[in-house]
Amino acid sequence: MTITDQTGSAQPVRKTVTMLVADGGNAMIRSEARLLDINVPLYVDARDVVISPEIDKVRLQLSLEYRLADAEALKQAKTAPISQQPWTTEIRESTQCVLENGKPLVIAQSADPFTDRKVTVEAKATILK
Repeated sequence: MTITDQTGSAQPVRKTVTMLVADGGNAMIRSEARLLDINVPLYVDARDVVISPEIDKVRLQLSLEYRLADAEALKQAKTAPISQQPWTTEIRESTQCVLENGKPLVIAQSADPFTDRKVTVEAKATILK
């Protein structure tokens, strides 16, 4: 899956997560960074994966936890008063979807409640035989 994080007309930042999941299986990825005193997680879970090779489709439940943090604003705010501290936005998404073999599909799009930042999640399943 690819997570695209974009604010306004700035160049989007893309993060790609790849998982190998067996038919009927589950997978999870836990990636976490620390920026000053803020944890910045990227957690992805794929559950209840059902592969239907005869119709070239995959059904899965996908969950995502992602924290948006502006690294530059956080660095500058290190000594700022609490009232001027930048915020972070957490996105938690969970969806069930059916993916066609090899075809990407936008499965979620989230908006930051304070800015024009948006996060798009695109998933693609490739059936290995």
